[in-house]
Amino acid sequence: MEEEFRRSGSGLRVIAATTTLAMGINTPASSVIIAGLTHPGDEPYSVAEYKNLVGRAGRLGFAEKGASYLLALDPRAEHDLWSRYVKATPEDLVSRFLDEKTDPRSLIIRVLVAARRAAGEGAASEEIVEFLESSFGAFQARRASTGWQWSRADLVLALADLEQHHLLEKNAAGAFELTKLGRLAGESAAEVGSIVALVDCLASLQPEEISDPVLIAAAQTTVEVDQVLFPINKKSTQKEPQLWPNELRGQGVPWQVLNALQRGITESHQATLRAKKAVACLLFVSGRAMNEIERVLTLWWGLWWSGRPYPLGSGTDLRSCTCCCACCRDIAPDA
Repeated sequence: MEEEFRRSGSGLRVIAATTTLAMGINTPASSVIIAGLTHPGDEPYSVAEYKNLVGRAGRLGFAEKGASYLLALDPRAEHDLWSRYVKATPEDLVSRFLDEKTDPRSLIIRVLVAARRAAGEGAASEEIVEFLESSFGAFQARRASTGWQWSRADLVLALADLEQHHLLEKNAAGAFELTKLGRLAGESAAEVGSIVALVDCLASLQPEEISDPVLIAAAQTTVEVDQVLFPINKKSTQKEPQLWPNELRGQGVPWQVLNALQRGITESHQATLRAKKAVACLLFVSGRAMNEIERVLTLWWGLWWSGRPYPLGSGTDLRSCTCCCACCRDIAPDA
């Protein structure tokens, strides 16, 4: 990237040539004003992120040069920004392709999304493996660890799992192609593991069995919802583990979905927490006051809907149901 730097008073000006390469939307802007280099939470921008912002100024075919202005409120801030960002070298690229938390199924889905866009057809399993082995992430792994090799067995298992859960299918030529679920996984922000979990929850049900409470309960098995913090008495071994699943059962949630709340758990209380989150959602959509919902969820009060189910998908309005939440007996947390 060709740059010309200028300092003027408490303002820094960077003239970036149109040969600048940067990621992002190709918007034709002749000038960019940067009034802060801190993410929400006071995390500073990296040098690479700053250079990317600078690269927004000037676009080939629209302007010969672009001007980027970095505002500094005092000489000290000017010196700091000048040394930390303008004159600094961007950090080395680090691939997240092989992050320890990366799901190999996600990598396969992304490969097939790219193949579909490029050629409009699927890819054989061997082609998928070869593509992953030639990736920048694999290159960095081999450079960091002599003799590193991708586990082909793991990739083959991931392919089989994706096919089993209907995210992939084979075409007439024997190549893998994305199903509609697979395209959703590859083109959206949804985790592949979340879609697989939902398939596990719902595949054995008949369409008429899938109500709103069932969908709300099934959603608790997803990766994204699992990451949501929620109050739970982790020491409770009787009352909470029994209370929340029973409330879901009373709302018509079938045993297949209740059992699915146990899958993929990493902590003993996680299944109970999933059931409790589902009940919280049902309470919220029922129109109850927030202070009442908080009391139910934090003091372990029961819902006790007279033993009658009120499935949201049945046409029954939960707002009209008569439960005794306001006068139900307190269920003290057990040890």
